Amino acid sequence: MSIYSSMRSAVRLGTVEALKQAGYNTTPVIYSHQNAPEPSSSYVVVQVVNINQVGRKEEATFTDAATPKKNLIYKNHFEVVIQFTFAGSDAPDMGTEFHNSILGSVVVREAYQKNHLAPIRKSGLRRSPQKRDTQWVEFFNVDVTFSYMVYTKQEVDWVEHVSIVDVNSGEIIIVPPLPQPTP
Repeated sequence: MSIYSSMRSAVRLGTVEALKQAGYNTTPVIYSHQNAPEPSSSYVVVQVVNINQVGRKEEATFTDAATPKKNLIYKNHFEVVIQFTFAGSDAPDMGTEFHNSILGSVVVREAYQKNHLAPIRKSGLRRSPQKRDTQWVEFFNVDVTFSYMVYTKQEVDWVEHVSIVDVNSGEIIIVPPLPQPTP
């Protein structure tokens, strides 16, 4: 799975758990720009606004010796800005509860941390009602900045010894030397 897809999925999973903690067990959490019908009940929209790689990668100096294939493991850090939109009749309460718990609840932070996400900061909760046909529908928005860590394994070619043959003398030099059996 790509970095974008796994990050977006991780945000959704954490958001579902955050809403459960606030008592909204059946609230749909959808991605923006899906071209699907709008849910008939209150819902939450997750929109990725910005992804920014922060710093440089951290790379292991040794390979993973647990498997026959030798892997280097490195991790990259990203800052991701997500806009959460709460829509429908429950939007004021749902948005307020989420806004309060995103940085304030240990359980909600752990729900995101299980998916390599950590909420860093949040904007204020913005009300933006929208006119639909003949009535106004409540919408609330909040932007949350997350830190996201990506682990990557890269298989590397492994060389244990190099043999050098002196063409003049025929001597074979092995680097590093092979261990000699003890008598």
